[in-house]
Amino acid sequence: MFPVFPMPRSTKLQFVGLLTATYFCIAAQPGWATPSRENVSVQFDESGDLKLVCGDLGSGIGPEAIKATVEKYRALFSDPNSLSDLRLAKLITAGSQKVYRFQQTYKGLEVLGSSLTVGVQKGRLNTLINGLKPNLAVKIKPSINSQEAEEVAQQILPMDDGRISTRLVVFAERARPVLAYAVAYDDVTVVVDANNAQILKVESPLND
Repeated sequence: MFPVFPMPRSTKLQFVGLLTATYFCIAAQPGWATPSRENVSVQFDESGDLKLVCGDLGSGIGPEAIKATVEKYRALFSDPNSLSDLRLAKLITAGSQKVYRFQQTYKGLEVLGSSLTVGVQKGRLNTLINGLKPNLAVKIKPSINSQEAEEVAQQILPMDDGRISTRLVVFAERARPVLAYAVAYDDVTVVVDANNAQILKVESPLND
């Protein structure tokens, strides 16, 4: 039984989602593929991309050990290159269960809307949820500069120039990933298309 303690709503949803996936891992799922490793089940989505791996997958003691364990299942991914240079984005702990979310990167840029989530119980990786975007092909030369992106963001959110942080990212939350600027100010981030200066998304704690 996990201890109950206050969590932001977004964190609760991530943790509950992983617990749900773990439940389905424990319950035998007919029709799932089973690789050569004992007690490991694999689920693919309708397009054939990896969706879920569960069982006793290997060592999960720290981010580097987790990434090394994930590499053992590299052949299951439709695009193994999506595993390159994963970066730890978040760690949630509740009792003996830990949830790690790794951010995908593309040519050194963070890929928004694409991550790999793993569950670790007592040092063993037991659940892997694949949300990586396969076969990315995005031109990383922007058509507007960071100052122009900030001016666009300020049209909907007044900002103090000295507190703005802007970085190039790949925005992959839509069908066609695009190069974008993430303009951050306090707890709000405005995502601006780096090609046509359109606002793609506004993120804030109120969205959670």
